[in-house]
Amino acid sequence: MTIGIAAHGPAAGRAILSSLRSVERLAIGAIGGFVSVAALGHDGRVHRAEIQDGGVTALLDEERVSRAVLEAPSAVLMSSGPNRPEPLSQFTPAAAGVGLVTGHRFPNNRGRDDQSLGETVLAAMATGATPRAAVEQAVRDNPAADAGLIALAADGGIFAADTAFIARFGDRGGAMREAIDGTGRVAILHNGIEPSESLALLLAELIVKAMAPAPTVAGTLELHAGTPVLAGAEAGLVLSDRGGIEAVRMIDNGGIPGPWSCGIGYRAAVWRAGRRIGSCLDEPFLVTEGRRVASVNGHYRGVIRWSALMPDG
Repeated sequence: MTIGIAAHGPAAGRAILSSLRSVERLAIGAIGGFVSVAALGHDGRVHRAEIQDGGVTALLDEERVSRAVLEAPSAVLMSSGPNRPEPLSQFTPAAAGVGLVTGHRFPNNRGRDDQSLGETVLAAMATGATPRAAVEQAVRDNPAADAGLIALAADGGIFAADTAFIARFGDRGGAMREAIDGTGRVAILHNGIEPSESLALLLAELIVKAMAPAPTVAGTLELHAGTPVLAGAEAGLVLSDRGGIEAVRMIDNGGIPGPWSCGIGYRAAVWRAGRRIGSCLDEPFLVTEGRRVASVNGHYRGVIRWSALMPDG
């Protein structure tokens, strides 16, 4: 019936919107209708965007999203089918300096304290509760509520949980994911959208990767047909003293004669003077024969971007 997303990281607003837009093209069910977005901008203020029909695709195509929302380091949204009760902000409560709340199903319904469940969570965070404590208290106090809740604190803390009632639903899905370097994190809850088991995992990966800083390109290297191929325990590019590609190192194929279709692998090493100095950002499709490169991406030569190792790398 609905999907709720919360994310914290570089340009979190753009990350959740662009990623959900991609998913709208393949998902089936309660998606592509209304969208309510709330974000805490770099100015510390709450910024919003919303639409009643057409989903994130229409929201972006019709340019209804401000730069403040797109560049915001903290953002949440809730989306489902079209034409939900106004104001749509009731689905994404927010307070500057406190945090943001979203969820799925009906987090706008009142709980035992006569506030909406989302407002209850936000109020708890305003008094100092962590997202986890605020959400767990709300679902514990309202076990029969038809809702799941996601809380995102102003400092980036995040937590999501369903009530006991929602836990019985066979079509629910969810995911929480954090980048390895801690630069971004996301939480997702949904139901009534297929594929129910893999959708949140896919979306979470897209969002975290969208928030990841792009690798710094140290330069480009030209790989030509005819370049020698050396056998070794690790694949990569060997540079000459002048900085050009001197050889391609490939994992030993056991002496089986070629030609071989092959690649250097993910983030293959770049060596110079016997020392690793960086990693390849591209992996060309290579054909090798007779211990030499025969072609690069089907051509005589190809360009490979590379990044330098950090000083402690």
